[in-house]
Amino acid sequence: MPPPDEAGRKAILTTYLKDIEDLLAPDVSIDELAARTRFFVGADLEALVRETKAAVIDELTRDNAGADKNKAEITVTITKEHFETALERVKGTLDGADFEKYEQKSWELLYAKSRRDILYEAVSLVNQVEYLKGRNLVDEKIVKLADELRDLVYWQRKSFDEVKERSAGLRKELEAAAGKGR
Repeated sequence: MPPPDEAGRKAILTTYLKDIEDLLAPDVSIDELAARTRFFVGADLEALVRETKAAVIDELTRDNAGADKNKAEITVTITKEHFETALERVKGTLDGADFEKYEQKSWELLYAKSRRDILYEAVSLVNQVEYLKGRNLVDEKIVKLADELRDLVYWQRKSFDEVKERSAGLRKELEAAAGKGR
């Protein structure tokens, strides 16, 4: 079973935050959290919300340690900083390389050879860019194109025509870059 995509993570976070949504500060964006938790599964997202709540409780305990409990009115607001603290402590279960490996294995069951070939060609181009990036031989434009293609291949509903089109565009950029380097 694949991990949740960004829309799935957003839905899971929304569910786990439903009981405290009135306490969220305006700087908290569920969309941003969903985007930043790529390798998180549902249990990881639950742990993130639990750790965020713990960070808020720690802060309230620390800040109100000496307050008169009868006179002190405590206002609770969960901020982006609380989530940042939780994100430092909670990591996603999945590893990017392992996820991609298992995703590729699933293609054998899910897609006809012609469609698998489209995906494997895209993966080959993305891997080529990763290699060149490690040697500082490609610019940010090509890296961005490769990252977008990786997202399309692994994280989004498959549009084989779009994968082919973006692969061709990336190949063209790589060839142009190679021509400039000669």
